[in-house]
Amino acid sequence: MQELTEVGLQNFFNLFLMLAIVAETEDIVSRVLDLLDFLTPSSITMSQRALIWRGHFAFLLIYVEKNMDISVLAEKLSNAFREKAKEFLVTKNDYTQKQNLWTLLSTYIDGVQEVFETSCYLSLSEEKLLNDGFTMLLPACRGAELSMVLNFLQVVLARLR
Repeated sequence: MQELTEVGLQNFFNLFLMLAIVAETEDIVSRVLDLLDFLTPSSITMSQRALIWRGHFAFLLIYVEKNMDISVLAEKLSNAFREKAKEFLVTKNDYTQKQNLWTLLSTYIDGVQEVFETSCYLSLSEEKLLNDGFTMLLPACRGAELSMVLNFLQVVLARLR
């Protein structure tokens, strides 16, 4: 796992996403999470982390399509988002770091929005994707970032009505 390039990681997700569609989804996702645990956080680039998050959201969408509860995967992803939102809030002068974090955070925002738009009844623990990371995010955003977050919140609130 440590030696996978970004393309290798993408192929890894493609393989397991296909398996999750045709086989026991929860077993496949559990195996993917176990394998991803072999990656050390310090060795993962921001683009690889964004790819991993997109992979997680692809699995969440399979869960939603199959009308399965998403709580376990949603909590794991939500906690990671909270930590990155906190980093984004406290990063002041390092523009490159802030931009890298925003790439990751916007991946999460797009993924959550897609889950909320895809879910028919919002009864599969989708709310677990919403946490206080958004509270930390709002004061740290500027311009286009803030616009994206507010648009996301508008979509989610409209969907919750």
